[in-house]
Parts: sequence; structure tokens; C-alpha cells
Amino acid sequence: MGNKAYKFRLYPNQEQQAFLAKCFGCSRFVYNHFLRLTTDVYADCKKSLRYKEWAKLLTHLKKEFEWLKEVNSQSLQQTLKDLESAYVKFFKGKAKFPKFKKRSNKQSFRVPQHFSIREKGKLKVPKMTSIKMVIHREIEGQIKSVTISKTASGKYYASIVTELEIPKAHLNGERIGLDLGLKDFVITSKPEKFPNPRYFQSSLKGRFNLKR
Repeated sequence: MGNKAYKFRLYPNQEQQAFLAKCFGCSRFVYNHFLRLTTDVYADCKKSLRYKEWAKLLTHLKKEFEWLKEVNSQSLQQTLKDLESAYVKFFKGKAKFPKFKKRSNKQSFRVPQHFSIREKGKLKVPKMTSIKMVIHREIEGQIKSVTISKTASGKYYASIVTELEIPKAHLNGERIGLDLGLKDFVITSKPEKFPNPRYFQSSLKGRFNLKR
């Protein structure tokens, strides 16, 4: 099994845009809150908090900030999983330390389940009416998650991840070795030579009338 990703343009109406802004804001607030909390706790007592502790604290945070209950709870939990993933990548040396999210940057939140694509390609997510979505290619596989985002320029998108069975490619014919060079582009183990096309020099010659 493998995954395939799709990205489609969304066209929410004004009411939907207002609710999406609330979803973006709540996800950003939760992410920044627990990033700050985890950083402070580690600085004070060298204890590392992770998703298990954050999920318990999120319940109490909702009691303190009632407006967090107005958005999809699973999206907020997914935000904590994304934060944990950022920490894991940092400790493995694959990424920099997690940064606080800003309103001026790209906004997003993920919906892990309870969503669907309705008639005429509209996207239905929890606590919202169906959003107009332009599907420009066929979606293959079982839909696993959808991430709704807004760019700094104000455009909305739905990034959909599906799971499907991807057949392995069979090896056909013989194996061959390749050697990349400067004079010849490729020399194979047969041997065969493929000349260097020198596209860059050709483009310069045509543009500036240069002689070799």
C-alpha cells in the first residue's frame, strides 16, 4: 500500500471564510501554547512533554478558553500530533527546532476523519457547510485525511491524501551501468556513448550570438 496526494482549489463563501479563520486561529493557538509550555517545562526541570501529556492538558485548556470547543476537536488533536512530529524530526537532526506559527504566514489545519466529498465536488468537513472545491483530476484510492490551508495571498486549498495499492515495477531486460561525464553526457557499460547536448551554451549562443 502507498499514499497519493492531491491539491484542489477551494472557494468558500464569506460565512465559511469566517469559520475557517476561526479554525486556523484555534489550531495556531493550540500549537503555540503547547510549544511554549513544553519549552518552558524543559528549561525549568529538564522534563520533555509529548502528545500524551498535551492531549490531557488540552481538555483543561478548552475549559479555560471556551471558544476552542467551537471547532473540530480532532483537528486540534491533530495539531498536537504535528507538533510532536516536529519535535521528533528536530531530535533526529532532520529539521530545525519548531517555530511559533504566525497569522501572517500560511494557515492550515488537518481533518483526520469524518469528512467527505459531496455532489458537484463539494468538500464536507465537521461543523461546516459543504465548501465548493474544483476537482481537476480523478481521485484514486481511499481518502485518509484532508488539510485545509490559506496562503498569504488569500487563496484556499484542500490537500487530500489517499491510500491505495501501488504495484511494484518489474525489472525488464538486462542491468546496465551508467557513467556521467563532461565530454560525453553518459557512457554505458555496453559501452554506448551519448553526447552532451550543451543546452546552456546553445541558448547563450542563440541569445547573444556567441561563438564557441
